[in-house]
Amino acid sequence: MSSLLDQKILKGVVTMIVICDMDEVICDFTDSMLYLYNKEHHTDVKKEQLTNWALPEDLKDIFMNTNNFFTELPPIDGAIEFVKELHNISDELYIASCPSGSARIAKEKFLWMKIWLPELVDNLVLTSNKQILKGDCIIDDNPNHLKKFPGIPIVMDRPWNREPIENEYRIYDTDYNKILKFLNSYATLY
Repeated sequence: MSSLLDQKILKGVVTMIVICDMDEVICDFTDSMLYLYNKEHHTDVKKEQLTNWALPEDLKDIFMNTNNFFTELPPIDGAIEFVKELHNISDELYIASCPSGSARIAKEKFLWMKIWLPELVDNLVLTSNKQILKGDCIIDDNPNHLKKFPGIPIVMDRPWNREPIENEYRIYDTDYNKILKFLNSYATLY
């Protein structure tokens, strides 16, 4: 089964639509959550210990109940430059993120975009169901979004998504240049 992008190339269509997740692709969500959790509970939980996508309730409570948690997330090193370059090489770029059913979190994610990527704030899509989005590729860490997406899944390798995903392009060590090189290889086929 070929991807939507492959089908478009075969038909001579020259657009590339990219869907990019926020948390753990652009924003340093997990380290920030664990910092607060470990401080509050006097523990030393590490990212590598989180091998399941579903977080325990006590970890969820950190971001669900901490005002400005998402607004104050730092970008991952190199992420802002990456997204700006991604915006340059794609025809359409959407930043998609799950607001966890919370109006506060939705507002905080919107504010984060206004601070760090104001030129893309109108391209922010807040949904828990990324399968409804149409695009050629998705860059995400959530295995559920990646498995069900009809385009090319670009996997930001994390402890909770190590099971292989069909047709995946996996990125280790948050190497944004590899993503750009991979997407540019498609762009040169146009």
